[in-house]
Amino acid sequence: DDTALSRGMKGLAIRLARGWNKAFARRGRVFADRYHARPVTSPTQMRNTLRYVLFNHLSHSVRDWQANRGQLRQRLRFFEPDRWSSGHPTKSGVWVIDGSPPPAGSPLSAPKTWLAREGWLRAGGPIDPAELLDRRPPRPPRAR
Repeated sequence: DDTALSRGMKGLAIRLARGWNKAFARRGRVFADRYHARPVTSPTQMRNTLRYVLFNHLSHSVRDWQANRGQLRQRLRFFEPDRWSSGHPTKSGVWVIDGSPPPAGSPLSAPKTWLAREGWLRAGGPIDPAELLDRRPPRPPRAR
């Protein structure tokens, strides 16, 4: 439930801040913001959230990625999600997240809501990590 999640996040933040302050012999605030839950209510919001969670580490791994698009493109070429993610490789070898259920034996649970299972696909189709290179809005869904 939301209250338990909020309390858990608050406790985690306190624990991390205390450890950080102790390790660096300092006092004071470590985190600028507090945890604030925001419900994901639309396909576009869900797709953007998934894209952020799955691929944000790639854009952070390239310092000043706008100026180093070639370096990011090189990393994308070799990107493959962990063994528990779902999706398929494109002809160019880039892995696309397509919303298929996690493989058998996966520690991930299958999505429980329509929005998480398939609704997000209506907001631009499968997630291609190459979207990080141009930062344009996702392509519109194809007519079926």
